[in-house]
Amino acid sequence: MQLPEMECPNCGAPVTELHDDNRIRCRFCGTVLDLYRSLCPFCEFINPAETNYCARCGESIVRICPACQHENWAGMEHCTHCGRILDILEIMTRSRTRDTRARIAEQQRDAARIKFEETAQAEARMEQFRQMERERLQEMAATTAAKRRRERQVIAAVLIMLALGILVILTVSILMTSAGQ
Repeated sequence: MQLPEMECPNCGAPVTELHDDNRIRCRFCGTVLDLYRSLCPFCEFINPAETNYCARCGESIVRICPACQHENWAGMEHCTHCGRILDILEIMTRSRTRDTRARIAEQQRDAARIKFEETAQAEARMEQFRQMERERLQEMAATTAAKRRRERQVIAAVLIMLALGILVILTVSILMTSAGQ
């Protein structure tokens, strides 16, 4: 039997040895596990001994024989106690449930990805609007500054004209007073 890449559930070491009696032994910590009682037939994760559900995918790794009520590994086709064929309908239902779970998990991943992408696009649009607003405000500030410069120039021109008018009037009045004397 070809073992998939596995980790020891006790120490997390990546290498295990397969013995002829369908037991695995960790080369590092020496933990021995019954392969058929620990290996999840759905995701191939090695679970600690005496576990009824896979720690990775949550599937049951134990099946109860309907005839003798003996606990069997979920991957067994026949009961190890009485030899009866275990319910194929249960296996098909479990497979369908697993397919549904996988589809739902994929949809959840897709939804999360789409949400992330839409959030990024919304942020990009918002940044565009912020940039447009900054440009609009800068343009308004430039227009206001130009308007104030023109107003100052007009006020200066009016004051100069007024000063010149006063000078002309004073000059004329001085000339008239000096001519009248």
